Amino acid sequence: TSRDSGDDDDGEDDDKPLKDLKKKANVKGGSSRGAKKLVQVFADGTPIKKYFDKTDISDEGWYKGKVKSFDVRKGWYRILYEDGDAEDVDEATMWQIADKKVLEKMRRKQLAEQATSVVEARKEKERAKERQGHREKGE
Repeated sequence: TSRDSGDDDDGEDDDKPLKDLKKKANVKGGSSRGAKKLVQVFADGTPIKKYFDKTDISDEGWYKGKVKSFDVRKGWYRILYEDGDAEDVDEATMWQIADKKVLEKMRRKQLAEQATSVVEARKEKERAKERQGHREKGE
């Protein structure tokens, strides 16, 4: 069995706000039949770590795995564990079991994107003012 001791990441919340990241998990208007497709928030290959106790399996402990695929119709992530087992989990479960380093990386990426958007908006506002100034001077 490929259990993990769980020493480096005990599965507890890091008390970091992830609400903004969770907001990115929107439902998009779907196919030509009007069905909605769910957005894949966690990429294939995203590492996870999940604790199974004796009520779940006979050999309790931390198990590592990765996202193998995503079902856009049902919103399920297929998790393939290192010991060869697999299970389907929903997005809410993914927020609990995804590797904390991955969540932090997603948070930093989102913050960088927001900062870039703010800078681009300011630049566009400055360009608009400059164009307006040129028009008023008759240039």
